[in-house]
Amino acid sequence: MTKKQEKMHTNIVRCDNSGHIRFIHGLFQEKLKLIGDFWSLLILMDLKDWPKRFSSILSQTDASISPATLSHRLKNLVQAGFLFRREKTEDKQSVMYELTPMWNAFLPILHSLETFVRQYFCSDQQHKS
Repeated sequence: MTKKQEKMHTNIVRCDNSGHIRFIHGLFQEKLKLIGDFWSLLILMDLKDWPKRFSSILSQTDASISPATLSHRLKNLVQAGFLFRREKTEDKQSVMYELTPMWNAFLPILHSLETFVRQYFCSDQQHKS
């Protein structure tokens, strides 16, 4: 984790003297909003296997995402610490995006949420049909 990411992380979560975790309301909500964003989740899940270039993400994520929206989401995900943006030294035009350890640590939580939704929402709809 870079110093900037460490600072961002410590600005979101504080531990009090008794060891309880306290979230700084606005920053925590901001991160949850980013993680829960439809396009952000698709982008992050698209990158789970290997790093990709902008054009590859654009063509594989979903045809209806605009280049401007993708660019905006990638920038936000990099700033939040979920993605690395790597420029190749020999070709500044070639930029790769890859997941950070923070995102990999979040994947089990995402899988738990997916299980929760399937159990309590998908199965109910199947029973109602």
